[in-house]
Amino acid sequence: MDETAPQIKLAIIGGGFSAAALIAHLCRHRPEMARYITVIGSELKHKPLGAGAAFGTESEHFRLNVRSDIMKLFSDKSDDFGSWAQKAVSDDDAHITYGQLEAQKEDYFYRRRDFARYVTVRLNEICSSGLPQQIADRVTSLIPHAACWEIQTQAGASMRAEHVVLAAGNPPPRWPCSVPASPQPAGQLIENPWSGSWLQKIETQASCCFVGGGLTALDGIYALFKKQHQGQIKLVTPQGLTPPVQAPWQAHSAPSWPSHITTAGAFVHHMRSSLAAVSQDWQSISWQEQFERLRGQLNQSWRRLNGDEKTRLMRRAGKYWNLARYRAAPQNIHALKQMQQRGQLQIIPGRVLQIQNASQAYQLTLSDARTAPISADWVINCSGTAKDPLTTQLISQGVIRACAFGTGPECSDAFEVLDAKGMAYPHCFALGAMTKGSFGDVVGAGTIARQAEQLAPILAARLSP
Repeated sequence: MDETAPQIKLAIIGGGFSAAALIAHLCRHRPEMARYITVIGSELKHKPLGAGAAFGTESEHFRLNVRSDIMKLFSDKSDDFGSWAQKAVSDDDAHITYGQLEAQKEDYFYRRRDFARYVTVRLNEICSSGLPQQIADRVTSLIPHAACWEIQTQAGASMRAEHVVLAAGNPPPRWPCSVPASPQPAGQLIENPWSGSWLQKIETQASCCFVGGGLTALDGIYALFKKQHQGQIKLVTPQGLTPPVQAPWQAHSAPSWPSHITTAGAFVHHMRSSLAAVSQDWQSISWQEQFERLRGQLNQSWRRLNGDEKTRLMRRAGKYWNLARYRAAPQNIHALKQMQQRGQLQIIPGRVLQIQNASQAYQLTLSDARTAPISADWVINCSGTAKDPLTTQLISQGVIRACAFGTGPECSDAFEVLDAKGMAYPHCFALGAMTKGSFGDVVGAGTIARQAEQLAPILAARLSP
């Protein structure tokens, strides 16, 4: 270890929303704590702290999939984002009226990039003495020592940190199938669609194929709809399903899960019976309200499952869970239905096995041999995220223990990362999307902000001089 390398008190690895939420809660009552923090993340080269992949989009049409009062940075501030947006955002398309439901109830689904603006404003207010130090670089090595963690970055920087928080968020997606080594035409295979910049290049009559049918695909479809795109669109997704629309559900108190639920089968049975008791329609208000009530205490039951049962549960119900959890904004579903009704958009059940160059476009081969290959001018990868390189490296080196999914760190109840023997590191923590294998339901800004709220006092006690 380089003993001459600068030493810092707290290194947060990742510059997206998870990092921003933790800083906000650490500095909310003590703004001077910002000077103890260094944030390291390659996304900081092009985006402000807190934007990350989820909210740092360039597209004016990528929209939040939940209404404004759900997007919480602070649990004790009701609809703080919505109140700010009413004054600071000009977005007529954000407003939604739910027809005959709930007596013409109104909600607002704002743009992703406007939430990033809100986070920036609140961070600047909270860190009134100045934001933490920011290093726009990627961490390539993290080595534990007796009293510190040695950090190396891609650009060659070296430093020692007394405490480390892994908060890298969702890594950029990768193709789930083979693709041409030299795509022709170049630039029309979009591996990472999150920025939305590719939308400006698509010709009005071009044909498009979305690989995957989740929220990212619906963002792209809505953007094309708003641009009055005329070309044919195909969406290839397992089971031929897309997320249901968000209903105007209201939050209710969350019941505790029975303590006897320690297997995947019992977990699924409890979910099914609880939901079937209110409705069979996952787009109804009652079904979604019950689902959200169950989510409130779900992580306690998840923690009682062993690794094999967690894996078994996700194999059995994971695909449906993701659809039910990641419900879509009404604007996106409206665009999808409009394009379907006029014969412009087709949803195809299946998975893409291979993408090849063809004479005038790309040809996509599907898993079902009975389905003819698909031809498209543009192919957009919306199949999900990849593995985080640093976490993958730390697991392979035996520095940290992998969670049940094998993609993130296993953590203690206090967010401490476990070593390969299952012992908690006292000075290394994890936060956000990478902890879903340990804590279960870790999706959405509100859930991550609650994690940050719980972790902040633990870190604050250790950071105090």
